[in-house]
Amino acid sequence: MNNNGPYYLLFETQSAPETWEQQFSPYRILWKEASIPLEGTLLLDEQPVGGLRYFPEELRLELFPLPGTQEQLEGLLAVPAFREMCNSPIIGWCEKQVAIFSKHASDLDDMKSLHAFRTAMCNLRQMVPLIGAGLSKERRKEIKRLLKRQVKYAGKVRDDHVLSQLLEEKGLEDEKKHLKTEKHLSALKEALPSSFASDIRQLLEENRFAFSGYHPKVMVAKAHRRLVRAVHKVHSARDVQAMHKVRRRVRSLLAVSEMASAKQDKRLYELEKILGKWHDLILLQDMLVKQKTPPIETLRVLVDVEKEVQHLVGEYRHLSSEYWEEMT
Repeated sequence: MNNNGPYYLLFETQSAPETWEQQFSPYRILWKEASIPLEGTLLLDEQPVGGLRYFPEELRLELFPLPGTQEQLEGLLAVPAFREMCNSPIIGWCEKQVAIFSKHASDLDDMKSLHAFRTAMCNLRQMVPLIGAGLSKERRKEIKRLLKRQVKYAGKVRDDHVLSQLLEEKGLEDEKKHLKTEKHLSALKEALPSSFASDIRQLLEENRFAFSGYHPKVMVAKAHRRLVRAVHKVHSARDVQAMHKVRRRVRSLLAVSEMASAKQDKRLYELEKILGKWHDLILLQDMLVKQKTPPIETLRVLVDVEKEVQHLVGEYRHLSSEYWEEMT
């Protein structure tokens, strides 16, 4: 299952490693002299089957199979006492996302709840390749389609709320009549199966330790590289689709960094904020330019919005310059 690579697990609560020595029978842990990280050997029937490293501050345990002992080491993952104490960082993070969207699914009329719901759905969506690795191709596609539909409808409702606020700020309240907030909200609610949360939880339970061979920080490194590549595809302020992709890559990197408990660069949060404002103004532009004979007030707003967009693009270039330099 793990191709003899190490396993990465998180302990649910702080506990003294010394107490684990006899706790996971028929396995036993033999710790070396105190050091940080703690190092030891995993024994099965008093025969070594793996090495251990434990990082107390992160509550992270790493298991390393010895040559030819992977199957015996994996047996530890099925010991009930060990299962109760340990979890894959990926599974734990996914379970948190399920809890978030379950909590807010009944209050999607509220903007904050909708945002939390959509963010959790987006986070789960990017994990489908891992969550569904053991599923049939059809089942994996089904889950992917469902998450995509939820994110799409939630995005439409979110965009309607944003446009409503912007139109009020710009003095164009009459344009709000073109928004289809209720229609989009109804479609969102209808598209969410009542059993969706329980289905995902069951899927996570079935794969509880299947992801322990994935190091979250490796996933962070990959997300970082994808962001750098996306930045390099933006060649002008008119590369709207390329800018949208950068925005998605930024959000993806922030998500996996949270999962890995990695310290985040402040510029990444600033970049997300700038791209969020840029996205909202692009939405407003797209809505207003569709008018065949816009009144003078609308034309004035469009001019102002274009100035704001250019200012945000300038800030984006400044904040993304270091990512650009990584490939030059």
